[in-house]
Amino acid sequence: MKAPLDWVRAIAVARDAGVNVKAVWFGEGELIQEMKSLIAELNLQEQIELYGLERDRQKLLQRIRESHLMLFTHITPESPRCLIEALTSGTPIVGYHSRYVQELTEHQGGGVFVPVHDWQALGNQIIALDRDRGQ
Repeated sequence: MKAPLDWVRAIAVARDAGVNVKAVWFGEGELIQEMKSLIAELNLQEQIELYGLERDRQKLLQRIRESHLMLFTHITPESPRCLIEALTSGTPIVGYHSRYVQELTEHQGGGVFVPVHDWQALGNQIIALDRDRGQ
């Protein structure tokens, strides 16, 4: 549902292009072991921290507020609260396109989206944003 392996691959694309990326994945799930293996395979241990489940909502919101962006790779039609929390925290959302995220950002902006499953384009979007900080 959240395509964590796509998330890891997008970060690898950005890192390989020279972006100084530091990413944190909150939560766990059935693909966590595959994520760990892919992170090791792509040598992303310095870029990605798998934090696990954070039950303290204030700590989680603080991490979102401190972030340059919220990278997401949701592949199913859903309305994840974390994207609203990011936008209300002043953190742009960058990830896979859906009607939901389009509606969240259509009036006031705050998001950049690529086609679902296109982790290469997502990585390239991170690169583009890194090179154009005004955007």
